[in-house]
Amino acid sequence: MTKINYRKDQIPIMNYECGTMAVPAVPGAGKTFIVTNLVAKLLEENKNEKGKILILTYMNSAANNFKGRIKKILEEKGIESTNGFEVMTIHSLAAKIIKEKPEAMMLSEDFNIADDFQKTMMLNDCINTFRASGGETAFRFFLKEQKNQMWYDIQLEAWENGFFELVSKSISNLKYNDISPQSLEANTLSNKGILKIISFIYT
Repeated sequence: MTKINYRKDQIPIMNYECGTMAVPAVPGAGKTFIVTNLVAKLLEENKNEKGKILILTYMNSAANNFKGRIKKILEEKGIESTNGFEVMTIHSLAAKIIKEKPEAMMLSEDFNIADDFQKTMMLNDCINTFRASGGETAFRFFLKEQKNQMWYDIQLEAWENGFFELVSKSISNLKYNDISPQSLEANTLSNKGILKIISFIYT
């Protein structure tokens, strides 16, 4: 394996063994490169002992990138330590903690975390309930008149997909800002369509 000549500002990172260390850096500065090599070095020196090194990231794609890079470095060094580290997204870590300790979130042991497919089905059901309970008129208000049936169908499909994305992102933002359906209703002066859909989800 080719010897790596680390930059001057990377050397303190590669000498890290324990404690808190912040590494602020601009995009493209080599954060992934230095983290993967640091993890490999710690595993090579058995610094993790019987524990695991945890790498947290935001995106699944980044998690897969970390896993692949670290595994490649270890293979090049002839080290079999795939169980010595774990790469997870923040979301997957939170889900794992909740599954292992549901009582900490005041949940029963038989609770279930909906996957993407289940969430899509639930949201579609709520949107359809909203449309069937009087929301169809408001829904179709945004569609432009089309004499050609083909273009009308294309426009309808595009609007349905866009409406789904609008509701999905609205719910995410509301949950992130800890806004309940009750507090949203108190501050909503008009167009309660999304509010109705959110109410269906929470009931």
